[in-house]
Amino acid sequence: MIDVNLPDESGLEVLGHVTALGVGAILLTARGTTSDRVAGYEAGADIYFVKPVDTHELIAAIRGLAVKGRRRQEAAGKSVEAPASEGAAPVWLLKQRSHLLVGPDLQVVRLADQQTRLLAALALHAPNAAPRDDLLAALGHNPEFSDRQILDSAIRRLRRTVELSTGIPLAVTTIPRVGYALRDGIVLDPN
Repeated sequence: MIDVNLPDESGLEVLGHVTALGVGAILLTARGTTSDRVAGYEAGADIYFVKPVDTHELIAAIRGLAVKGRRRQEAAGKSVEAPASEGAAPVWLLKQRSHLLVGPDLQVVRLADQQTRLLAALALHAPNAAPRDDLLAALGHNPEFSDRQILDSAIRRLRRTVELSTGIPLAVTTIPRVGYALRDGIVLDPN
């Protein structure tokens, strides 16, 4: 998912890089004129949403793109892992300002401020590992002077909060000597 109005580079330019990798892309923006939409589709967007977007529709679009991606890989003769429970990994929506995490079955979890910042930092690196120093900084700690156990405890609390509220474990895995990686899909909403 890409916003058109980014601080350093146009979302349409970022879209060009993403589509060159063969990845599906959703533009999510406040720009809603016909010429804006046409420019988005011509730049390679698979889906163009004008804010505000209904959460159900956004999650369905993400799942649809994941299915299309698997079909493309299968058609190209690449091996694709058998989908677990109807397709891709769970897709979550993190509403950052309101500190709400919306689960795949639309359960809502209220997160603490630190949990929201930690999950957002994990999502920014996903599916790759987020370095411990980046995650400690997201928690408001100086990585040079902080005990690494602070991060481990914060990850445990985040996992426990999400699983107790939704019954679905949040797929955050430990990457030895690096940090943590979020394996579930997550959509960041600044609201």
